[in-house]
Amino acid sequence: MVYSPIVTPNQIGSLSRSFSLGTASFDIDELYSPGNVFSDSVLLNLASPKYYPNVRFAFDRSGYDNHGTITGALWEQLPNGRWVLLVDGVDDLINCGSAASLDSIFDGTGGSVEAWVNLASDGELDNGRILSKGEWYVRVSSQSASKLKIELIVNSDGSPSFGQWQSASTEITINTWTHLVITYEIDLAANNPIVYLNNSVVTMSKLSTYGGTRDSDTGEDFIVGNSAGGTDSGDGKIGEVRVYNRILSPPEIQRNYTFTKWRFQ
Repeated sequence: MVYSPIVTPNQIGSLSRSFSLGTASFDIDELYSPGNVFSDSVLLNLASPKYYPNVRFAFDRSGYDNHGTITGALWEQLPNGRWVLLVDGVDDLINCGSAASLDSIFDGTGGSVEAWVNLASDGELDNGRILSKGEWYVRVSSQSASKLKIELIVNSDGSPSFGQWQSASTEITINTWTHLVITYEIDLAANNPIVYLNNSVVTMSKLSTYGGTRDSDTGEDFIVGNSAGGTDSGDGKIGEVRVYNRILSPPEIQRNYTFTKWRFQ
């Protein structure tokens, strides 16, 4: 067992050594071995902690220091000992800041976002967000019995003023852990995201094609579990949030799913 120098004085002030180690400890082979699923092209890595977590911060282990400031959300320990964040469907959020490393992740050759979610409902105003970066966001909607739809929204300056993709059927089962990956190359309005749930590609309906030029998310905060304004809260548990600066391949997505699913069973 080794300990990461994640906790620094200018981030959270003075902490006891034992508390710092408990917050930031991990197996080096699991997270930082060169070429593993956690290290390649990762811009944000909110890996679910093994040990009692910090109540104020979710630590980023990507090396980019995009640590999340927790507002309202609580840590919940799973039966296997891992900790995940619980958002309440009212106003909770985790703010990972507006560093340049998280800007425009879907630009150029594209990018990917990933998370494990266990949602109790479709959240605040029936449109609870899982991930949000100002001008784009991932949310759930259209709860029907125990099922939810997944959506990606991208804002623009034209007409229509947003692009919207929604799963053709209700794909996410509430109160059940689901692995979510979205890959997308945003530069052309005609492009479509690819959405994977539990390593299977989901059929997405394109409800709207954005007009004009898409709005830049530069300088916008990256939010987990809500919007920056706190009015679109998700309802449920979120773990293992990661952002990549490239499109993950299907074998890589399968590897990530297989490698981490035991933590959520």
